[in-house]
Amino acid sequence: MFGLKDLSLKEKLIAIQLATACTALLFYASLTFVHDLKASRNSVFSQLSSAARLVGGSAASALDFGDHAAAEKVLSALEDETGIVNACLYDAQGGVFAKYTRKGYPDFLPPAPAGETRDFGGGYASLSRGITRGGDALGTILLRSDTKQYQRAVEQSALGMFSLLIVGIVVAMLLAILAQKAISGPILSLAAAAKRISETGKYSFRVEQQASDEIGTLGRAFNEMLAQVETRDAELREAHAALETRVQERTAELGAANQRLSAILESVSCGIVLA
Repeated sequence: MFGLKDLSLKEKLIAIQLATACTALLFYASLTFVHDLKASRNSVFSQLSSAARLVGGSAASALDFGDHAAAEKVLSALEDETGIVNACLYDAQGGVFAKYTRKGYPDFLPPAPAGETRDFGGGYASLSRGITRGGDALGTILLRSDTKQYQRAVEQSALGMFSLLIVGIVVAMLLAILAQKAISGPILSLAAAAKRISETGKYSFRVEQQASDEIGTLGRAFNEMLAQVETRDAELREAHAALETRVQERTAELGAANQRLSAILESVSCGIVLA
């Protein structure tokens, strides 16, 4: 099964750096996306809260005097509020006092909420708040908006995060390719030197020293080892040559001794025959 161990040194370094960068980018993109989601949702509720405060203040007099027409007119002003599709004004007893529905949307008349509420789901966001005057509760205003604007913000955020992730991965890959040279270059030089020495048997080759880090220390140690091996190889060659010379000398001496011995034996043989 193909794994990291099957890759070359360059590929391993690039893969490790790229994996680290991608993990960091994914973590950052996830946090940013979640933050944008919360910010977009808070923006929706902030818009509803501001509109509810304004509408509640304008409708307070209509509730106080029981003027349904004035309340309907106040709610109809929400036509200019982007995103708000439903509004319901309740009196102090919880009855529906006035309502507003944007064209193309269904009516929304839930029971009167108790105090301030927030709800987000089903494609809508709703918020309610009480309406008071002089400490007396006059009623409650409930506003509901669709979440199209929120969805667009989410889509834009997701697209932005995806684009950032792609750009980040490309940049990380380029940086990884450039950065790995500082590590793989000297190591590959060592490997090439070892292979060349193994093939040629020559220990005079040296690797170029370019750094003062651990890899540079390894290169210097490699060169020192080569120098020692070269010295010992030269000494062995000299010893071998001296040994061969000594063997040749001893062979010559033995040959001369054999010749002398043969001559002596021949002389002795001749003397015996003559006698």
